[in-house]
Amino acid sequence: MKISRRISEIPISEFMTRNVISIDPNAPLERLNRIFEEHNFNAVPVIENNKLIGVVNKVDFMTVFRKSMNRDFKIYRELMQLPVKEVMRQAVIALNPEDTIEKALEYMIGFRLRGIPVVNVKKDILGIVSRNDIVKKLMQEDIRNND
Repeated sequence: MKISRRISEIPISEFMTRNVISIDPNAPLERLNRIFEEHNFNAVPVIENNKLIGVVNKVDFMTVFRKSMNRDFKIYRELMQLPVKEVMRQAVIALNPEDTIEKALEYMIGFRLRGIPVVNVKKDILGIVSRNDIVKKLMQEDIRNND
């Protein structure tokens, strides 16, 4: 007899992405832009000493340019050298590895997030859970429960 568990109870530690692509708060916006382009991310965790200290998304990034619209276009190069900490958000929604798929979905839908960092109590970054991670896990569980 097969014992199945409720999908809503699956801890995110089972399916989160452990190799987190992140950025240092002192890195220039130019590097952040490369991450956005190369990985098609909407947001990137900001990590210092392996601790999650913020998140920066594309809207935060673009805010710098909006504020400088009345200036000469040459300012672009200067702006791209600003540190990420100038535009990052310090208030971060994060999950713990024991949190469930249900909580991750609740946060993603409620806050319109594509990914959520996963941290321990010391705010050490352990992983990130994305929409794709959740969909893959749901498909795996469906296949496993129907075999």
